[in-house]
Amino acid sequence: MKLPKLTVVIPTRERADTLFYTLQTVIEQEYENLEIIVSDNASLDDTKGVVEKFFDHRLKYINTSKRVGMSENWEFALQHVTGDFVMYLGDDDGLLPNACRDIAAILVTSSTKAVIWSKPNYNWPSNLVSPNEINIKICYDLVEMESRLLLRAVADGRTSYGRLPVLYAGFVSMETIVAIKNKTGNFFHSITPDVYSGIALADALPNYLYSFRPFSINGGSGHSTGIATVAHEQKAQLFFTENSIKIHPNIPIIRGSIQTHVAEAFLQAQNVGLLKTYQLNYKKVHKNIFNEVMLLSEPLRSYGLQTLLGMQLHSSLRRQVEAAICNATRTETISANSVSTQQTISNSVSGYLFLDASKFSVQNSYDACLFLGNLLGPYQMPAKIIKANLFSYGITVLRRKLSFYLQKYLLPV
Repeated sequence: MKLPKLTVVIPTRERADTLFYTLQTVIEQEYENLEIIVSDNASLDDTKGVVEKFFDHRLKYINTSKRVGMSENWEFALQHVTGDFVMYLGDDDGLLPNACRDIAAILVTSSTKAVIWSKPNYNWPSNLVSPNEINIKICYDLVEMESRLLLRAVADGRTSYGRLPVLYAGFVSMETIVAIKNKTGNFFHSITPDVYSGIALADALPNYLYSFRPFSINGGSGHSTGIATVAHEQKAQLFFTENSIKIHPNIPIIRGSIQTHVAEAFLQAQNVGLLKTYQLNYKKVHKNIFNEVMLLSEPLRSYGLQTLLGMQLHSSLRRQVEAAICNATRTETISANSVSTQQTISNSVSGYLFLDASKFSVQNSYDACLFLGNLLGPYQMPAKIIKANLFSYGITVLRRKLSFYLQKYLLPV
């Protein structure tokens, strides 16, 4: 049985301190047919020195030679991939033990073109929000996703991009990526390459596998782009100005609003000839953006509202935005993600475990991956792959509506 060649791309810039631990999780993968590419975006720190500390024939270091935008670095790395399947791994993230071996087994058994998974979040000690915390939902289901259902939901503003075939959360066949490149030139056409990849690949793939059992973690350090662009004005400006890709004028990016990144990437994909059968529901998307912006703290909230006001809003939403701008006071909203780490383990209504990682001697992404690998145990592919098709989606909707009416109208016993 021929095992596929897997490529793990780690785009990085001046994060040598976290990169070391991320690399360690990949180097220790017991899978020979593996290519590891560190794509250095002209770092000024000891990034190259960190890579050279690892002696492994599977490891390759490349350098853009000049500062470029994130998407350009991702595109640059893509040109060096020789594997059958590729994934991108953040330089403060990590692979769980034996992840590559387990994914290869799924690919061979199922003949799928992509395997994506749900990623637990690990907040490094340097994270300003809930430092050194892990949150994870324990589930082992393997689901066959139908791309058109998810793309319709994204276009309608009913869901985000999390379960799309995102290169940042799984392995996708290079055959599919090359086919898209043949249509659109470069693969990445948005300043948010991870979001864009999920949308573009969902348009190309009729279906793919989504594992609720994770094979990597999403690390959130003080360096993380999402955190940095929200918390630090200077880093945010650097992120936007270094990108050569122009932001789509219909949906300007608002710092702290995931919805704007998703909608902008969606429109960029349409600009290059993808997503021909889908239309963005602007009314719903604008409302979602407004709801996100209202949860931001100042001055991001005021900036977001002003940016939103410049969009082509429905009249009722425009009045809401104008009223919010005029309203000088704001009730502070506690984020559902802000969970106290005073307890070693706590549980939320969503079924996620929130763990105080320091109680388990976890201090970095490598420690976190080892801990979660032991917590989850050796991977065993489920005997049955769940079908997430139109029929099952309809049944889910009916169950939710039935549950709603039962809770609303039935008296307690």
